[in-house]
Amino acid sequence: MPVEVTGDHRPLSGVSVRVWRQPTSLGMRLTDMRKRWPTGRTVFSALVLLTVAGCGQDAVADPVSSREASSVRPLPTPLPKPTQSRKAAVVQRSSGPARPCRAADLQARFRPEGEGATGRYANLLEIRNVSRARCILSGYPLRVTLSEPGHRTVIARRGSFFDPLPPRPMNQGELTTLVIESDTHCNSRSSGGPPGPIYHHARVRLNDGVVRANTRGARGIDVGCGAFVSKFGRWLGAS
Repeated sequence: MPVEVTGDHRPLSGVSVRVWRQPTSLGMRLTDMRKRWPTGRTVFSALVLLTVAGCGQDAVADPVSSREASSVRPLPTPLPKPTQSRKAAVVQRSSGPARPCRAADLQARFRPEGEGATGRYANLLEIRNVSRARCILSGYPLRVTLSEPGHRTVIARRGSFFDPLPPRPMNQGELTTLVIESDTHCNSRSSGGPPGPIYHHARVRLNDGVVRANTRGARGIDVGCGAFVSKFGRWLGAS
């Protein structure tokens, strides 16, 4: 649609401009019209700017805002804290599996003091892991024999009045206890005495060898009523 502007101006390229003149009968001079009305070029420029602004306001993006939005990075999601069960699993994995102990892994000694109950006495043989390997002793040893020079060898029978706690794998320096029980009363010694004979040497046979110990520093083993051996286990108060 042609745009009407005032003044004697040359039409812009591609735009149809028709000059409008105020009739002289209204008594208004052309100079007054120019003062009161904006020039044709001004009106045309205003219309063009308004048209461009109205049509492009949704399509033109703010480059500064775009750069700020692209530079924002989400914070990393924090990892969940391990639960108690996970911690226990981690500790167990770090300890590693335990293999059966070998005779070469072990050293044995009798504790200076044992424990007694109702005519029975527990001689506590502490077997310590001196190797770097993590190992375990479980069940009964193949055989436990007690000896003393000048006397016959005594074989301890399986099954004891004293029952240690179940064993645990041993790291280096840790120990497992074996109870060698001696009784005060039996058929051959119904009165409970006198004690004896007293033995001071023990041999614990495992699958691959023998672990030896003696009662030096501890009381000897009274074998007057024989001897009994427990399973490997843990004894409360063991060092």
